[in-house]
Amino acid sequence: MSRPHALVVLDFSGTLSVAAARFAAPERLTAELARSGLAALGIDTPDVFWERLVNPTWERGSTTSAGYVTVLTEAAIHLLRERGHHQDPAVVGECVSRFADRYFASSTIAEPWQPWLHRLFAHPDLVMMVATDHYAEVTGHIIAQLAAHGLPAAAVTGAHRAPDAHVIVANSADIGHHKAERSFWDAVARTASAVDPVVTIDDFGANEQQDDAYAAQTRLARRQQETADLLSAVFGASVTALPFALDEDGGADLRHRIDEIGRTTMRVLSGAP
Repeated sequence: MSRPHALVVLDFSGTLSVAAARFAAPERLTAELARSGLAALGIDTPDVFWERLVNPTWERGSTTSAGYVTVLTEAAIHLLRERGHHQDPAVVGECVSRFADRYFASSTIAEPWQPWLHRLFAHPDLVMMVATDHYAEVTGHIIAQLAAHGLPAAAVTGAHRAPDAHVIVANSADIGHHKAERSFWDAVARTASAVDPVVTIDDFGANEQQDDAYAAQTRLARRQQETADLLSAVFGASVTALPFALDEDGGADLRHRIDEIGRTTMRVLSGAP
């Protein structure tokens, strides 16, 4: 294997998978809570979902192997008991599992990314990585999504051999740290070392729902600069951070924006100004 000389890092939810972020839109989320049976239990609004299920459990859910279904089920049971409803935990778990199945089924890679992903994968001496702050189940989901597009992938924990032979999937749940932390990228660097340049493509929270704690952490420009600074410090490389922010309707400019990002990425990799 020739030594990789470039690293392209792509975010998943809100970037590769625009549909994953759209799933959390208030009207869609309300409908999914009803469809799963959670609404019938009293978990019937986006506010309750974010404030009582997701946000309090995000740290554990996104930095351990516990998983989405486990942490949300535990939070739902706790909330119901707090309200005086001692629902059968198995019933609650079934509702959360139905909700999770619908969420993961919606978390697909947007079709316009496919030609650009293949161009990147075919690029000589390049490591391609999907890096995400997410739950444990999502590692396997992303690997399956990439495989469906004809792209072999491996989790960062098992990707120490020939990192340019497959897409590396780096998930905070596997690493134990979020992307905003240096420890996350130090773990990545043990697999993809001596890279330059680095291109990172991320919505930086711009396409996430504003009720989501992840989206509320910081403004787009600040997150973009902090990410570039962090990657530069870890890899000692030139870093280009490309924001993948969509218009409010999220759909009309999707292909155009992906093509724009793809062309810019290829230009950076070619060394063109």
